[in-house]
Amino acid sequence: MSLAAFDPDAFLAARAAPAPVVPENRIPQPWRAGLDILSERDRPRGAGEARWDEMVRDAHAFAWTWGADALAAGWTISNVFGFDLDETYYRIGLVLALRSGSVIRVEEDRVRILFPDRVVHVRRCDTPDDAQPIWAFRGRI
Repeated sequence: MSLAAFDPDAFLAARAAPAPVVPENRIPQPWRAGLDILSERDRPRGAGEARWDEMVRDAHAFAWTWGADALAAGWTISNVFGFDLDETYYRIGLVLALRSGSVIRVEEDRVRILFPDRVVHVRRCDTPDDAQPIWAFRGRI
């Protein structure tokens, strides 16, 4: 998007618009169970406190506000919550990329995230189906 095409009113309206809230029965049980584990577990050794807390908040915020949209768009538990330690940074689930940004749209192949100074498009990674979910994480973030 060029700067000339930037519409500040639309930008502020998108930022102020309330995110949809997903009813509990529209979040798959494995997501709910994983979020419960994530909420109750201690921070893994070596994980920074601030980063861990941010990631836990991001996981809950995404699941409970955009989870149904992500599922409808074909996002899997690995695409959202997974990470593959045998691969590069680019093989992580969406939650690790949120970094306290506000999701403003979920699409089949990407999510749009609003940060204070920009909008970022995060493409869905081909995270392996057997990638560990973040609630099984044991090391650094």
